[in-house]
Amino acid sequence: MYLTRIDPKTGLVDISDLKDGVLAIKEFRNLIDHKDFGLQCFTCIALTIDHETPWGFYDYAERHIKAMRQVMGTSDAFNWGDDLVQIALKKYDELQYHPTITELRLLDAVRHAKIKEVEKTTDLDEKQKLLKKLGEIRTLHQEMKKSMDLNELFNDAPTVNGYSLTRLEQKVENKKSFYHD
Repeated sequence: MYLTRIDPKTGLVDISDLKDGVLAIKEFRNLIDHKDFGLQCFTCIALTIDHETPWGFYDYAERHIKAMRQVMGTSDAFNWGDDLVQIALKKYDELQYHPTITELRLLDAVRHAKIKEVEKTTDLDEKQKLLKKLGEIRTLHQEMKKSMDLNELFNDAPTVNGYSLTRLEQKVENKKSFYHD
């Protein structure tokens, strides 16, 4: 994951390491400590919005459903519209902001919307026009991916004793950061 780390044993966001920084973020801590949400809900948020989510190819509106099914076994475990959830989602997105990755994500959203438009269209002439537009979007997407080194963007994390830090750990390690103690 880009911003946090998933514990391979529990399948939830790893907060066992005090230096991870997840609990240093007030919006995350409020959600995790809430009796109706907890770490499972925060994990769903991470799996929904993280740049490296395994469900990155799904439309954003479908991701939280996939995440809840994966983590909780049901797609309606949490009230996704609740203020605590939405505030944590917004904060997660804000903390992982990277202009190049965000630009690519926005182009993906346009591509998903165009695919849905093609699927809904029954008129063959209109479908052909939409497919041509979709091809143009795909070409732009491929050119954009070629021009950037995504591995470099995702792997630019500093390391401490050979261990790659998560983005939140970077904020904790930064002596000028609000989270540094």
